[in-house]
Amino acid sequence: MVAGTVLATGDTVLALAVSTYITVIATMGITSFRTGSPLAISAAFLFILSDSILAIDRFITPLTIAHSGVMLTYYGAQLLFALSISQYSAITKSDTINSTYKGGVS
Repeated sequence: MVAGTVLATGDTVLALAVSTYITVIATMGITSFRTGSPLAISAAFLFILSDSILAIDRFITPLTIAHSGVMLTYYGAQLLFALSISQYSAITKSDTINSTYKGGVS
């Protein structure tokens, strides 16, 4: 939707950049599920929401809540990403210990 709106303005380079950015952000969102960390998944969701609000405000229609919405979701995402580091470390440590015992290595 956003990339199509940008492309309709005739700015092919910006449309390509927006499409590439959407792909990268979507990949980040999908990859967050591979961490097994609810905090990382929530952070990715907030980050995508932040960028979506920003994109709608810039390229589709002005939003009165854009600034507040972007700042709240962006900083919330950053906080959750930071908190997810220790959660991810605990998850991977637990997985390593469990796989060691399942494999019969002592």
